[in-house]
Amino acid sequence: MNAKRVAAAAGVIFAAQQTRQTAAGIAYALESACLLQSPETAAELAELRARCERYRIAWRRARTRALATGSAADRYAARTRDLQEALRETVAEELTVQMECNALQARVAELEHQLGQAAEQRHLMDPLDHALEALPLAQARPTQVVDDVRPQVTKLRALIARQTAAVEDPHDSPLHHEYRTLRDLPEVTP
Repeated sequence: MNAKRVAAAAGVIFAAQQTRQTAAGIAYALESACLLQSPETAAELAELRARCERYRIAWRRARTRALATGSAADRYAARTRDLQEALRETVAEELTVQMECNALQARVAELEHQLGQAAEQRHLMDPLDHALEALPLAQARPTQVVDDVRPQVTKLRALIARQTAAVEDPHDSPLHHEYRTLRDLPEVTP
């Protein structure tokens, strides 16, 4: 007999008697404490409990890893959704800009075509255009090239000097007066 098992059984019986249980209740308490089993069954039960504990630990670790990677996967999925939305918006903006650019290019081509037609019509309607086309270049007179411009500058300066002198004589001005005003009087210092 094993002293530990006997002491354990005595403890279980004593605890069951304290709660005023019947013999069946005491036997049930002993069975729950695994004290009624044979040593082989007890060893097998201990091994099963150990294996159950290992499975429980493995399950916890797997669950923790799954939650950790699951939350990472959730974060990656959320980031992917955000990036997909941003990509959709960017592509939509790009398409809008491209469509506007195509419309503007078409409008520019249309205006250039209209401008060409207007220039052609103006050319056909303007009689001076035909008159100028009819003039041969040989009839145009060559202009003289003057090397020294000093005589012309001297004439202009003399003309300008006469004009500035004739503009206003101080006594003929409409602003001229014979009397003195306060601003014309000398300053007196005490």
